[in-house]
Amino acid sequence: MERAVKDKIYPVGSVYIQVSACRRRGLEQFRILREAGTMENKYAVIIPKVQAHPLYLCLALERCADEFMYRYVGSNINIQVENFKYFTLDWHDDYTTQKYIAEYMGVLDGLIKDTAYSIEALIDYKKYMLENMII
Repeated sequence: MERAVKDKIYPVGSVYIQVSACRRRGLEQFRILREAGTMENKYAVIIPKVQAHPLYLCLALERCADEFMYRYVGSNINIQVENFKYFTLDWHDDYTTQKYIAEYMGVLDGLIKDTAYSIEALIDYKKYMLENMII
């Protein structure tokens, strides 16, 4: 892991997190770089040294992020990059297993988003019906 360097091109699949002027965001703190390119120095970038499925890496980081944030960040607005050496992961070495978990979690994430959309639609419908109940 390194703090993003100006004008350095990072490869596709690198995982990054905002470390400067960030707030504790809960899940989805980590993002995957979809295209090779440069990054602002307010981010820290993780480029795996071993073969790792990018989505699996992102999920593994998010799974352990809350404990790390509680212990090493607390109520600070910034994350100290050097503290990432204390970040521990639950990890599967087998790439096939990583890919399976990433695909499975991708399906679950899609179902969660669909359900959230359905709930929002029902809330809007309920609001409309309540507003138009009495004429």
